[in-house]
Amino acid sequence: MLNYAPATGGQKQKSSTGAPWRLLVISLVLLILTVLITVGMEFGYKPYLTNQLQQADASITSLSQSLQQGQQSDVIGLYSRLYNINDLYTKHIVTSRWFAFFEKNILPTVRVTSMDADLLKESVKIDAIAPDMDTIVLQVATLQQDPQTQQVTLTSSQKQDPKEGTGFTFSLRVDLKDGWLTGIVSSTH
Repeated sequence: MLNYAPATGGQKQKSSTGAPWRLLVISLVLLILTVLITVGMEFGYKPYLTNQLQQADASITSLSQSLQQGQQSDVIGLYSRLYNINDLYTKHIVTSRWFAFFEKNILPTVRVTSMDADLLKESVKIDAIAPDMDTIVLQVATLQQDPQTQQVTLTSSQKQDPKEGTGFTFSLRVDLKDGWLTGIVSSTH
């Protein structure tokens, strides 16, 4: 029979008992921290929040009692008007953005005589006067370069009657990207 005994060679083997003890100590520290935080939240922060809520409720109650019946209806009416104004504001055509767009893209030498917006087609018709044809071409190119513009079409241009002054009258149709004119941009663009 063979007797097999591992050779130790005079070296001591390391005990593997150190790793589980370290894991146990770390777990105990985490458990104690979790318990302390939970106790602190339950007995410290929760009463603080409850007290703050009670103070806010008391403030609201005292405010409602300090207003007379006529004042309460006035405050409710004012709130209703402000709510309606906000609701209308969020649904209206964003004219300030619209005018800023054309102010930025209309050349200084071009004089706009009229502007018509078609909300359903997302387009704007512009009638204007320019000093020469080069300015009209530059105006069309400027409008086409804007990222909100889908297409610009020069619908008419002619030399202005000498009785009315010098220059050229022209009309443009500017097709804008979907939803930009009304301020409701679709998710597909």
